[in-house]
Amino acid sequence: MRHLDDGRPAHHPGPRRRPHLGSTPHRRLPPRPGTPATTGHLRVGGRCRAVRKRGDGGAVVSGVERPLTIAVTGAHSTGKSTFLARLAHRLRQHDLEVATVADLGEQAQQIGLPILHSHTYTSTLWIMTRGISNELATWPHADVLLVDRPVPDALGYYLAALIYRGETPDPTLLGHLRTLAAQHSMHYDLIFRTELDHTVPLGTNKARDDNIRYRRLADHHIATVLHDLGIGYELLAIDGHDTAITRATAFTLTQHTGDDLATI
Repeated sequence: MRHLDDGRPAHHPGPRRRPHLGSTPHRRLPPRPGTPATTGHLRVGGRCRAVRKRGDGGAVVSGVERPLTIAVTGAHSTGKSTFLARLAHRLRQHDLEVATVADLGEQAQQIGLPILHSHTYTSTLWIMTRGISNELATWPHADVLLVDRPVPDALGYYLAALIYRGETPDPTLLGHLRTLAAQHSMHYDLIFRTELDHTVPLGTNKARDDNIRYRRLADHHIATVLHDLGIGYELLAIDGHDTAITRATAFTLTQHTGDDLATI
């Protein structure tokens, strides 16, 4: 049995149970008037440049069918994990096999890699490549993949750490990270970015970094990375989870059924 990095056994249920889809191709969910889509900040539909053909449930990339992938990025303690847990529950109610790739910060720290305002090129590269590896491991087994911190997130944290410490990055190494983040992001079908709300207290379910200056820098540089790399996203306000879950569920069902009026 394959195990995850934290020792828990990975759950691979075998062949995916897909709804009957026939030969209807995937369609993009049209953006609602007045959403960030009209300003270029909403990523809807896949932009999988490596797609060779489409199967019933996801894009087929080099012979392996990629599940529809939804990611959430943003500064720490802004509700990402809570949102994804609720979304996973909603999607499973529609008989979809859902996999989740978790935040890797704690694992990096456990193996001796610096994180948060101590982020280095090495720790950033490890988080990015391990995250990609964990995502790929779910591809044969899931209808939908939910990612807690997509690859560009780590780059935003690294840039924030450099500013925090007053350091200048090596341009070659930074270019490597930027290329990796930009190229892998073609596999994210929908990205939500949380917003830092200083009126919301830090979560108490685990140890939290309370460095306000660094959290602000992380929030800013994640948004900057997404903008600079041309990666679209939808803003996820702390009081907008219900709306976003409805939106993401409709988007997912539309992609799986080809029905623009998918019932949620």
